[in-house]
Amino acid sequence: DVTVDATADGLIVAVTGSVGIAKGGESGFGGAGTVSINLLENTLEAGIIDTVVTAASTGNVTVDADDSTGIYSFAGAFAAGKSAGLGGAVAVNSLNNSVTATIDGSTLDTTGNVSAVAKETGTVVTVAVAGAGSEKLAIAGSVAINFFDNDIAVQVIDSVITAGAVAFTAQDKTTSVAAAGGIAIS
Repeated sequence: DVTVDATADGLIVAVTGSVGIAKGGESGFGGAGTVSINLLENTLEAGIIDTVVTAASTGNVTVDADDSTGIYSFAGAFAAGKSAGLGGAVAVNSLNNSVTATIDGSTLDTTGNVSAVAKETGTVVTVAVAGAGSEKLAIAGSVAINFFDNDIAVQVIDSVITAGAVAFTAQDKTTSVAAAGGIAIS
């Protein structure tokens, strides 16, 4: 058997938070804000290039590129003041991966199977929460955004393949969860 395997399983965990509290007799302004930005760009390629597997081969030939990178981002802010409380939280994540399984310039002749798989199974979870409290004015807001621009491909270029079975699969099974919330009490 011949196996070419490329795997990426990076992990980003970002936790940001802020608190603003104003203490004052007659008036006081409390403000708090937080921003969390995570940009991830992986290039992952598994390939068989300029290779000859002869007719005497009986094994399987497998090319596998698999990215399962994860981003977990949490942003939170709370503000309180006698006159005003303003709290804001923003969390933005971007997953921009290229995952490719390639057979290029090769002759693969086997009684076994030939397969090439390119797969993206990344997970992005984003939570942004803001709170504010005041006797007069309370404003709270949050934003949670996930962006994806993945390129997933299986390529066979200038190659001859003779095998018992041939299978090519390109899958993007990215999971995205974004939640935002705010509460203001005055």
